[in-house]
Amino acid sequence: MFSPDPTANNSPKESAATTSKKAPRVLSCVQCQQRKIKCDRQSPCANCIRSRLRCIPAPTVGPRQRRRRPQERDLVERCRYYEGLLRQHNIPFEPLRQDPAVTQGLVANPTFDQVTAPDADKPSSPSSTAYSETVSETRNIWHAMNQRSHTHDPHDDSSDTSEEDAVRLTEIRKAWNSFESNDSLLFGVRDSFVNLRSLHPDQNQIFRLWQIYMERVNPLIQVVHAPSLQKSIIDATTDLSKADPNLVALMFSIYSVAVHSLTPEECQAAFSTSQEYLVIRYQFGCQQALLEAEFPRTISRDCLVALYLYLISLKSACHIQSLSSMLGVAIRIARRMNLHIESSYANGKSTPFEAELGRRLWWSLVTFDSRICEIADHQGSVLDPTWDCKVLANVNDFDLRPEMKEPPTSQPYPTESIFVAVRSHVSEFMRQDPSNLDFINPIYKSIASKSHGDGTVKALETYLEENYFKFCSLENPLHAMTIWHTRSQIAKLYLTEHFAKYTEPSQQHNVAASEAATLHATTLLDCDSKLLTSPLTKKYEWFANSYFPFTSWMYVLKDLKISPLGNSAEQAWISMGENYAARGMYSQPYNHPFYMLLMRAIDQAWEAREQAFRSIGTVPSQPQMIFDVRTKKERAGLDSQQSVKRWGVKNMVNLERLSLSEAFTPPKDKDLDFENLMEPAYDESGQPELDMNLVAHEFLWE
Repeated sequence: MFSPDPTANNSPKESAATTSKKAPRVLSCVQCQQRKIKCDRQSPCANCIRSRLRCIPAPTVGPRQRRRRPQERDLVERCRYYEGLLRQHNIPFEPLRQDPAVTQGLVANPTFDQVTAPDADKPSSPSSTAYSETVSETRNIWHAMNQRSHTHDPHDDSSDTSEEDAVRLTEIRKAWNSFESNDSLLFGVRDSFVNLRSLHPDQNQIFRLWQIYMERVNPLIQVVHAPSLQKSIIDATTDLSKADPNLVALMFSIYSVAVHSLTPEECQAAFSTSQEYLVIRYQFGCQQALLEAEFPRTISRDCLVALYLYLISLKSACHIQSLSSMLGVAIRIARRMNLHIESSYANGKSTPFEAELGRRLWWSLVTFDSRICEIADHQGSVLDPTWDCKVLANVNDFDLRPEMKEPPTSQPYPTESIFVAVRSHVSEFMRQDPSNLDFINPIYKSIASKSHGDGTVKALETYLEENYFKFCSLENPLHAMTIWHTRSQIAKLYLTEHFAKYTEPSQQHNVAASEAATLHATTLLDCDSKLLTSPLTKKYEWFANSYFPFTSWMYVLKDLKISPLGNSAEQAWISMGENYAARGMYSQPYNHPFYMLLMRAIDQAWEAREQAFRSIGTVPSQPQMIFDVRTKKERAGLDSQQSVKRWGVKNMVNLERLSLSEAFTPPKDKDLDFENLMEPAYDESGQPELDMNLVAHEFLWE
């Protein structure tokens, strides 16, 4: 007599519970999914064993969901369609289903007023342009690949793409991260014998360096959130061996850039150690820490900030084109993190706190990159209209909190981030300005938009004066730095506009336009002199040194040679004399490569002025600058004819053909004799040999 089935009398609830406890389905491993081959679903699978690959099991899933009814399917499809429209127009919403592979849209650039108005409730400026409704969407290839084909029957569940067959971007990244690879492409192999703890300063010096960073560097770049980072540093110093590698790299980069911001005398007084020694020590520590953090494939903002600060600390001792290449690596990492795409911060993808810090890092990177590219060859800058990151909010760090749910409101008064906020406005204008794009890539002019009002430099200048500068005080160091640096950049924009307009063959020489351009160039020199001579901005001198106004010098000298008795000639010589002194050129050697170019041009322009005065029967009073230039020429034993013959600087005759990149050709045979800088070194062809460290450190940066 057989016994009845013990499960025959189970209740429906018990049956449902038994069903729900079924073992989850085992999916194909990631490698087999990528290669689109059948997997035996073992761990490791036969295919991976045969191919000698690391078998990565796919995440397990529960039993298949029940087939949706046609009505339910239609509703889901309609919801997805509406979500897509909301996402395209950058409207916040709560999605029906969080999908890591969701498409990230790239919206058109908002207008200058709409993204930067301090008070959202105020009516927009009459000069504001209409918001563009055109949306250019960047699609995700993996998301598109996983969509159900529209040729299949929508009511047939068998036509759905199963979770097993779907290839997710997160899985692809996970597969790549599983490989053991060599990340020593830039800094060499991580030295396992180097103990990073021994390279850290003691705790007192750590906080002294942090204080220097906060006083001198942070106000001008604002790439860290000081309150939260300070807490992290305090926690890390209790046991540096357990600190996060990204934080360790960031700490070393802060040490490096803090020491870099000091003068040699200030460094010796503060740490009783030479600046050269500390810079080498902390930069080496930063290299090792970046290797430890695997920086080439990082997605950590702290790690990218560490790389950026490290590059800033390098700029006075690095070939400018090498630095430009290294910055390209940092820009590519930032793009991989989608820092340049505004939609990557929307719809809950980032908190308002992370979004603003991401924008700060992106703007700081691209403005630094723009300056480096300008010095190197005026090519390759990413300050162009192909991305849509918003300009920065004018807020204090204490207005930013990790737990905040709404973005901070840009303040109508000066804050600790006023410098970076104003600079982002200027950079936003530059990347949309047709005149500037003429020198980067003219093809971008077809997609550029007017960033403010009618898109003129005057409109930008008026906006900044009315919304920022009138609330500032020149007694405040950061406010003074913001005003004079920005006004110098505005003058530079006017000058660039002139260059773009009057370099066209169809444009006739315009005396009034040339005098206006000379006035803008001398304004730039005046602003630069004020920055370098004011005791208030002394602590920001390391930054101002990066903006030697070489183009303005050369344009003014070229114009003075053509029109030695022009209306603005007298003021131009006064402005140049003040800047000559402010830049410390009285102490510079005559045989320095760029100073040879500059002083030769000064001498030629003054000779033209002397000749013009002689023609009217008088003699001009000789400025101290001219006396210094000619004295150095005599000491070097070179007269004008010997200079032309031995230097072979053909571009000195036609200054408009002068190319900065030509002066960056490193010496191949002999080094410049640093023990006797007053004696020029020449190669066999009679050309002056150039030492790159001297060029970068002494001229472009100081």
